[in-house]
Formats: sequence, structure tokens, C-alpha cells
Amino acid sequence: MLYQEGAVSGLRSPADLMQRYSNSATLPPGTWMPQSLWLIGLIFFLFTWLPLLLRSLFALLGGDLAKVRSLAGARTIEEDAADEAAHTAELKPAADLLKD
Repeated sequence: MLYQEGAVSGLRSPADLMQRYSNSATLPPGTWMPQSLWLIGLIFFLFTWLPLLLRSLFALLGGDLAKVRSLAGARTIEEDAADEAAHTAELKPAADLLKD
């Protein structure tokens, strides 16, 4: 027989190992918290993504490609540059007030 009780320190019987592995299927007491946060995040993602998908799909089926692009498309470099220039122009008067 390969297994002998107490022959090697720390070696457990096969029945003891099966008992340990069968009990590992349940979540430990502290794991439900991060798991529930992950689930809440997934549900929130679905509730925000699904309406956007439906609006984009209806706009696409209606032939409104400009609406699809504004909802789900990426901004062009020109749009980004124009937005950044407008934002900088808004901040410039505030920066001038700090100089005085």
C-alpha cells in the first residue's frame, strides 16, 4: 500500500482530500462582496449599453447615418481640435483674471 498513516508529515488520506475539495465549491464568507459589486457593474453596463444599441439600430434602419455616427461613431481629428479650441477659448478669460 502506497499510503501509510503518518509516514510522511502533512500527507493526508484520499478521503480527507476529497472532503476538502468537495467543500470548496461554495463562496467563502468574504467573496460575495466583490462578486456582487462586479454583478452590479455588469447590470449597470447592460442598462446603459442596451438603449444606445437600440437607438443606433433604429437610426440605422431609418437611414439616418448622421445620427448613427453621432451616437456610436468615433470623433474625427477636426472635431476634436475644434472642441479643444473652443474649450481653450472659454478658459482664457479665467486665466487672465488669475494674472491680475
